[in-house]
Amino acid sequence: MESTTASHGASGELRSQWSNPGDIFSLLLLIGGDIVQKAIAQLVGKHVRLSTKGQKFGITPVAFSFGWVTYAFVSLMSAVGDHQLMPSPDLPCIVLNAENGFVTNNKSWILGRVLRDHESANEVDPAIVSIRIDVFDQKLIHRADIDFVWVLGWVVMIIQTVLSVVPWIVYGDWAIFLITICGTVLALVTGALPQWQIEKWAGRPLGDGKKKVTCLTRGNGSSHIMVLLGDSGAWDVESLAGAKATVPKGTVFITVVLAVLWTALLISASGLKEHSWFLVGVGGIGMLQNLYAAGSPRGAGTSNFHITERRPRSTIIAKRQKINDIGDSDDDVRDVSTDWLAPLQEDEIVNVMGALMELEKDVPEAGLALLKTFFPGGLRYKGERIRYKLQRKFWKKAFRTADARASATEAQNAPV
Repeated sequence: MESTTASHGASGELRSQWSNPGDIFSLLLLIGGDIVQKAIAQLVGKHVRLSTKGQKFGITPVAFSFGWVTYAFVSLMSAVGDHQLMPSPDLPCIVLNAENGFVTNNKSWILGRVLRDHESANEVDPAIVSIRIDVFDQKLIHRADIDFVWVLGWVVMIIQTVLSVVPWIVYGDWAIFLITICGTVLALVTGALPQWQIEKWAGRPLGDGKKKVTCLTRGNGSSHIMVLLGDSGAWDVESLAGAKATVPKGTVFITVVLAVLWTALLISASGLKEHSWFLVGVGGIGMLQNLYAAGSPRGAGTSNFHITERRPRSTIIAKRQKINDIGDSDDDVRDVSTDWLAPLQEDEIVNVMGALMELEKDVPEAGLALLKTFFPGGLRYKGERIRYKLQRKFWKKAFRTADARASATEAQNAPV
């Protein structure tokens, strides 16, 4: 008899829990804070003007989900500690200045995602391809583009609201609607903090009449290089990679208030006893949107980093191939010859060295600068560090040409 009663008690508890899982929702609200942070970092960038005086309010469509309570305290710790809201780049990479060979370890979320998404859109087989180099022209800083990922955030918010209204209409229970609306408003306010945009675009544009060639890559051993040709008004990629934003006044206070409000929302959600599955559905849909926004590949223009493929030659792909040594002597080749600058056919480009040689022909000094990263040993010509005679001849002429170009520039800028 006792065992039968216990069995009915256990089954009743399970039935009750699966009918209205109120306690589990409060637990779910404590997971996924890092996903929320990355979702905000991805979607922040658009704003509306609140007045004719130019006051702006950021609009970031990251839906209310399970991870927001945890993220509220993560952001509070960051705002009080290192004063940063943006996450660190999730793809380690470097930015190389083609003019002087300086290398900057990237700290920009934008550049990390631009390279990640470029690699995923242009995958190569490392058994066949040694390296792929893509050359892009940078366009003027304008505004962030709108894409499907951004629009989807608003669609999900509408779906969540509609779902939360159902128990109010059917059962007269308005509590779930209230929690959903409050969570959505808090999410929008969090994404509207000015510091998000200040941190995301902490760099500066290139000045009038200034040009800069920079290279974005993971470094030695990478299969991809992005060469960015910047002109005045475009982003200074080097400054974007290393800049640190200033913290606006009031950010810490606002994050404290938001953490308190999210905690109050968690307590309120924990008290729900009826129709909890609707709230679990609202949070689950929001979590799926957060996951999609945080990880989805997007065009560089959605981060106000506008680039287009350079024509007529935008891509250099080098095959992986073992080549024969063609001699150890280092006979000089007349510098007046320009045959060494003639481009090779695509099927003639082999290995990383061959790709850098072709890049140097198209973008002077870019191949020279990358030579230091992929073949360490300095930016001066050292024949003993280059194995093949043909390559030694090429780089010898390339270094001489670069020196001549630098001397001509110094002479032109010298005071009369």
